[in-house]
Amino acid sequence: MVEEARLEESEAGLAPVTDGWFVVDIREGAWVTNEHFGAVCIFEGDEAPFADVGFTLGVLRPGQSGGLYPFRARPPPRRGRRDGNE
Repeated sequence: MVEEARLEESEAGLAPVTDGWFVVDIREGAWVTNEHFGAVCIFEGDEAPFADVGFTLGVLRPGQSGGLYPFRARPPPRRGRRDGNE
C-alpha cells in the first residue's frame, strides 16, 4: 500500500518532501510566477519527484506566451523557375 506523502511549506507554498500520495488545495500549492510566462503550480517537490508522470497547472494572462520556440534560420531562397526548368 502506498503511504501518504509528507508536505512541507516552502517559499512557493506546500510541496511533498517524501514519496506517496497527497491532496493539496490549489491555493496552498507551490506556485512560481514569471512576468512573461504566467504562473504555474508544481505538484512535485525537489526531494520527491514523480517517478512516472507529473502534473503542473499553468495560468496565462492575455498576451503571455506559453513558451519560446527555438530560433531557426530561414532557408536560403531557391534559384530557378517553379516548374523545375532552369
